[in-house]
Amino acid sequence: QPQPTAIEVAGWLLYVLPVATYVAWPAGKPFASRRRAVAMGACAVAAAVAALLVSITAPSAPVVRTQPGATTVAQSSGLSGVAAPAATVRLATAPAGASGTPLTVDGVALRQIAQRSTAQVAAPDWLPSRLTPAQLTELGGGRLPIGLNAATLTGSLPVRYLRDMTATWQVDSVTGDLVSAQRVESWTGLATVGSEVFPVGRVLQTTATTTPAARAAALAAARHDQRIADRHHRMARVIPASLCAVALLLDRKSTRLNSS
Repeated sequence: QPQPTAIEVAGWLLYVLPVATYVAWPAGKPFASRRRAVAMGACAVAAAVAALLVSITAPSAPVVRTQPGATTVAQSSGLSGVAAPAATVRLATAPAGASGTPLTVDGVALRQIAQRSTAQVAAPDWLPSRLTPAQLTELGGGRLPIGLNAATLTGSLPVRYLRDMTATWQVDSVTGDLVSAQRVESWTGLATVGSEVFPVGRVLQTTATTTPAARAAALAAARHDQRIADRHHRMARVIPASLCAVALLLDRKSTRLNSS
């Protein structure tokens, strides 16, 4: 960054003023008790102001945001002519408050959050609710699924689906901003014959992923935010400690001059 931030300017001023007072004070001139008390009070106030500025300008507590940026979509179908509408293939919302697993990517500290869910559901509008013998054979790679007999299979079979969804998010460990996300959703057909249910193969799989360009931009932003946060943490330790040290030096110098 070409210009110093407001907290950097305030920190240097809070450091330079008492140090300049200490260096410029005449060596033989006593430092009155009243002035010493005023100086000590000023240092204490300056330390409090520095701590307040650091706390106000420091990044807030991590809150997972859910703007994934641009996404790429891929679909893999086990049946000819079957595809999901584009509106249904999208990144899932990142869960707020999830801890995740720490990891480092290109020097940036991240947390990876993963969730998986499975459920048996009725056929959505864009998947077939019944499968013909030809479709069953296509799903089986040229043969009927095990358990189904071609001689007795004369018509289409009703089908439900096993929906398996796995979502993964990578978020900035400091700010909680979303860096990248991926959602993989698989639909496996479950044909019903009487009271029996036969898995007939994966009918469709969709994948939504943050684009490489959007992920690179989010990583760059996270790297910048983490550098600023690290600078805030250092200043939160250094500035109050420096002011306390200056106050101690002023007190010792005043004590030495008053006793001489």
